[in-house]
Amino acid sequence: MAGDVRNPLGDLKGYQFWAVVGILTIIVPRILLAYDIPLGIFTLHLWENPQATILLNDALGFLITLSAYFTYKDFVNASSA
Repeated sequence: MAGDVRNPLGDLKGYQFWAVVGILTIIVPRILLAYDIPLGIFTLHLWENPQATILLNDALGFLITLSAYFTYKDFVNASSA
């Protein structure tokens, strides 16, 4: 049902949820850093170079998304065997 408060993202499988989280880990900190809005550890400046923070968030989001992809691939291979 659309607009379900208990399940706002619908019926996502585990790998789909982590793919969405990984993509949001890449996109949301970039937007917040552009407007200088703090978001805890995701916008923490580890070095003086702000591009390092963006690259670190991109790497983290990529790893989460890659993990979701491999989980999905294992799921598909197991169900087709």
